[in-house]
Amino acid sequence: MFIDFIVLVTSFKPEFDTARAASFALITTRHSLMHSPLTTPLNVGLIGFGLSGRYFHAPFLEVSPHFNLKKVVTRNSAAVHEFNPAIEVVSSAEELLADDSIDLVFVCTPNHLHFSNAKAALEAGKHVVIEKPFANT
Repeated sequence: MFIDFIVLVTSFKPEFDTARAASFALITTRHSLMHSPLTTPLNVGLIGFGLSGRYFHAPFLEVSPHFNLKKVVTRNSAAVHEFNPAIEVVSSAEELLADDSIDLVFVCTPNHLHFSNAKAALEAGKHVVIEKPFANT
């Protein structure tokens, strides 16, 4: 089983609560993920827990049975533990990427850090979900 890409579409409509918006967010995934039964969920690491990580990606990962949000890189551990006390907070992307149990990394950092974090995750053998823009031009 492999993941080539995941396309997320988010809504800024205030009438959607976070969980509903998150469950609505996953529009399409690689055919192999959608149609192959996963025997175990993918362990996910999230780099960044700001607006995108906290309100779009983390809620989706929590409600989907295919993912286990295991670690988050952030300076705001209180926000992560308020969201879910079971999630481990780490202080650097390097620490997250060194964990062999992490299968998939979501890059939710400021735009100028997207490329470097995605490249490091790919070099560490992780699958990557990255927001646009992939790199500054």
